[in-house]
Amino acid sequence: MDRTGKEEDRRLIEGLLNNNMAAFNEVIARTVRMAVACYRRFRVELKSLGLEPGDVAQEVLFRLVNSDYGIFRRWDYRESVDAAIYKITRNLCLDLTKKARKERRMLRSYAELRSDVQMGEFQVERKEAREYFERCLRSLSEVDRTIIQMRRAGRSFDEIAKALGASYSMVTTRFHRAKKRLRDMLRESGIGYYDLI
Repeated sequence: MDRTGKEEDRRLIEGLLNNNMAAFNEVIARTVRMAVACYRRFRVELKSLGLEPGDVAQEVLFRLVNSDYGIFRRWDYRESVDAAIYKITRNLCLDLTKKARKERRMLRSYAELRSDVQMGEFQVERKEAREYFERCLRSLSEVDRTIIQMRRAGRSFDEIAKALGASYSMVTTRFHRAKKRLRDMLRESGIGYYDLI
C-alpha cells in the first residue's frame, strides 16, 4: 500500500473512532461496493439462501463495526481498509456458500431417501399384487390358465389354438371368460388388474 493510501486509511479510521459521519458513510460505500462485487461471484448460492447484495453488505458492516468499531480499534495499518473489507466480505460469502451447498445436499439426500421409501412401498404392493394374481390364476382350470399364460407371453390366438389343438373361436372365448373371472377376483380384492393380465 502506498503512503497516500495509508494516510487516507489512517484519517478514515480516526474519523470512525471519533464518530465522524463522513468517515462512516465512506466505509458504508466501500462495503457496499465490495459486497456487490462478491455477490456477483457467489450469486447462485446466495440467491438460494434468499440473500441480496444489501444483506451481505449489512452483515459485513456488522462484522466491521461490531462492539464499537471493533476491527478499527485494533487496526495496525499493515493492510488497507479496502483489503480488510474485501477479506471479511469474501469470507462471509464463502461461509454462506458452504451453508447453501450443505442445505442443497441435505435436501437432495432427503428427496432421495423419500423416493427410495416410496419406491420400496410400491414394490411391496406390486409384489403382493403379483402373488395374489398368481393365486387367482391357479384357481382357473388348466386350459384357461394355459391360454392366459400363453397370451401374456405374447402368443397370438392362432398360435395358442394350434398349440392346444383347439379352434380359434374356442380359444378367444375361453380367454375372455378367464380374463373376466380374473378381473372380478382382483377387483374384489382391490387390486388393479390392467397391467397384470
